[in-house]
Amino acid sequence: MKLNGCGCTFEINRTVVAVEVKNSGKVRPEDLRGLKKFGEDFPESSRWLIYRGKDRLLIDGILCVPCEEFLLQLKPNVFPV
Repeated sequence: MKLNGCGCTFEINRTVVAVEVKNSGKVRPEDLRGLKKFGEDFPESSRWLIYRGKDRLLIDGILCVPCEEFLLQLKPNVFPV
């Protein structure tokens, strides 16, 4: 599985998770392009965009999460929700 751009995919408890990280304070439509395409190929996947903004957003089925919030939720062997 491959994302177009900088990203990675994981399989966690039989769920495919795609994560892309952007060095931007705002989510732009072009930032979501690779994750949208990935969702077309793997509609059952969970898709995350990590960015430098302050707001948690859900755009076209993609969870956009501020980097600080994402990092504070990290725990060994558990993917943040």
